Amino acid sequence: MGGLGMNIEEQIANQVRQLPDKQLAEMALQAGFTVKLGKPLAAVPQLRSKKAATTIEEALAHPKHNVLAALQNAGKDGRGFGTADLVTATGLTQAAVLKGIKAGIEDGSIFKGGDKRFTRYGDTQKIADDASVSARGG
Repeated sequence: MGGLGMNIEEQIANQVRQLPDKQLAEMALQAGFTVKLGKPLAAVPQLRSKKAATTIEEALAHPKHNVLAALQNAGKDGRGFGTADLVTATGLTQAAVLKGIKAGIEDGSIFKGGDKRFTRYGDTQKIADDASVSARGG
């Protein structure tokens, strides 16, 4: 396991590197992280959750993860997105983006600012509200 001269952080890093991708993805999802893998997962064990059990593949395929990732990237610049911006940023259909937004709002990971033409979304309420005000020209 650990070699001579390796500190605990190096030992942990080496152990984690040896874990299969599926196991790492499951651990990351359970910890609340957004996970993107290059290839679709085949047979994946069920995750434990309060809601109906969801496989990692299903969780990663949910549009909320793509929408939230786009909002988090935009949030680094302090920007919020409208629906059309999210369609462009994620490559999803408008229906899938709206489904992702709705799921994110319900679980508190996505915030909505403004209404109608000036509705904007962000990963914080402040970003969403500021983006809506900016869209109004203010």
